[in-house]
Amino acid sequence: MTDTPQVVDLTKATDSPAAPVPDTRSVTFNLAEASEATGISKRTLSRRFQEGKLPNTSQDQSGAYTIPIGDLLALGYRPHAPSPPDAPLDAGAPPLATGVTVHPDSEELARVRADLANWRARAEERERVIESLQEALAMAKRALPPGDPPPPVIAAEPAQTVPAQAVLGTRAPWWRRRRAAQWLE
Repeated sequence: MTDTPQVVDLTKATDSPAAPVPDTRSVTFNLAEASEATGISKRTLSRRFQEGKLPNTSQDQSGAYTIPIGDLLALGYRPHAPSPPDAPLDAGAPPLATGVTVHPDSEELARVRADLANWRARAEERERVIESLQEALAMAKRALPPGDPPPPVIAAEPAQTVPAQAVLGTRAPWWRRRRAAQWLE
């Protein structure tokens, strides 16, 4: 019998830690490399080793780990896998064609356009309010009999100033009296 080398597809790992792990001891990582390759923290990987979920991983007397790729794949960690997109794409936006260059100011332009639409809506609302007030004024003028002078405008009286001592009395501590006196000035 001849021993033919077995081809192992490392990209098809199972999520179950109890699944058989292919012998891939030739590809190993230290703790920092495994953490960087998988995006999992070093502390989490060392906890997985302490929990026994990395059965082929070894730790020497100096504390350095040797982690075979098979252990990482058995736990569902994908070394050097592409990360998911940073932000989800807008479902209503059409996908960008390849080779399309987006101008760097396009986001700012979209924001300015949205602001402009908002200001236009506000201006239209204010115009409607002004028109309704003008109609109300015209109706009020028509309701007055001709020749009568308009009612007099009553001026507001100036507010009277009251000393702080009269408001607070003498029972408040000095800092409250001083603060109240500053407020009333």
